[in-house]
Parts: sequence; structure tokens; C-alpha cells
Amino acid sequence: MPNVYHCSIVLGKYMETLSNKTHGFWTDKRVLELASGAGQGIVSLSAAALGAERVIMTDIDSAVPALQRGVRLNGFEAPQVQVTALDWTSRSQALSHIWNDILSNPTTPSSTPRPQLDYILASDVIWVDYLVPALVETIADLMHISKERRDSGTHHQDEQSITSRPQSPVLLLAYQFRSTRSDQLLFESLDQLGLQRTKISLDGENVDEPDSVYMDSKFRKPNIAIWKVWKE
Repeated sequence: MPNVYHCSIVLGKYMETLSNKTHGFWTDKRVLELASGAGQGIVSLSAAALGAERVIMTDIDSAVPALQRGVRLNGFEAPQVQVTALDWTSRSQALSHIWNDILSNPTTPSSTPRPQLDYILASDVIWVDYLVPALVETIADLMHISKERRDSGTHHQDEQSITSRPQSPVLLLAYQFRSTRSDQLLFESLDQLGLQRTKISLDGENVDEPDSVYMDSKFRKPNIAIWKVWKE
């Protein structure tokens, strides 16, 4: 039986609600979903349905055929939606394929430089501690965080000039709390990269926050939160 994780439903609904709040929010966006096995690509399919220009679904190699079937069954096709294997523990070749092949040819022509990715999407990707280091390193690669910055754990600007660096994507992480240890390991690892993060309000109380929305209570779970993570 295919798995549809609660986090995927919550993040997909958030993306839809954000699009309703800001009409066309996902139009022309380039997004990549990180997954770690057995998911059904709900978040990626939501992005495609909401108008994203390029959607890259990634997972371990054994999960790719199921994701490809889901893309076909939902009426999407390349180049808008593409599926590729991405093993976080051995990722250099896969990332090279994503940067140089999948993202090198935009679906719509543009006269201005475009970011390689606008958003990284991830839902319920951590359920055991040993996945955290590989996930964080993969996020660092996708956000173009230098090796020096990772090793030093400082928040200084990379030596490469800001104008010559690719624009860094924003991570939307739907995270299910399972243990204090996992929480601490994940968020301390992200902090060591110098990343900023905020927990997105889903109850409509922070009306002045552009990322906050109101979602029906049936889509809000006490142990599930959506975090926005970005590099300044």
C-alpha cells in the first residue's frame, strides 16, 4: 500500500493556501523535493498543479519508478516535472545531473538571469538520527554553502563575491516531532551552516507575516510544523 505521509498533506495544503493568499505565488518557480524513501511525491505534484515551471522529484533509486508512475497518472510530463534519483550519502553525480542537465534548459525563455532553484521542499524526511548529517550536507550543497563555511561553523560571508554566487533557494521543511534528540541534532546542524529559520504560523494569527496563513484545523497537527529555512 503506498504511503502518503501526514507531513506531505500539511505541506501540500500550505502551498495551496499560500498560492490562494498570494495569487500565482508558485507560477514560474523552480522547485526540488527531497525525499528519503516510500513517499508518493504529493508535495511535488502540488507544486506542479500550482503552476511551478520546473519540478524535480528526488528520492532513492528504488523509489523512482513509483514516482514516475505517479507523474504519469496525474497528467504531468517532462520537462515541467522530472524524477531523478538522489542518494544523500552519494550525491555528487546526481547533483551534477540536476544542475547541468535538468536545470540548464528552462521551460520558458527569459532575458534575465534565473535562479537555479527557488525552493527546496521536504516533508517528514527525518525519522532516524543517522539521516540528519546526510540531509544537512545535501541541503548545504543545494544552497551553495561553501565547504569552508561548513567546516568553520561560522556565519561569515563566503569569500566568493555575492554577485558571482548563484541565488540560494529557500527550504520549506514539514517536520514531524519524534524526539528531542532528533530535533536538537537537525536544528543545531542547520544553525552551524549559518542558516536562518522561522516556524511558519498556520493559524492565521500572524497576519503581518507574509509566509503565515490560515489553514483549517484538520490540516494542523500538534506534532507537525512547517519551517522556512534560508541563507542570508
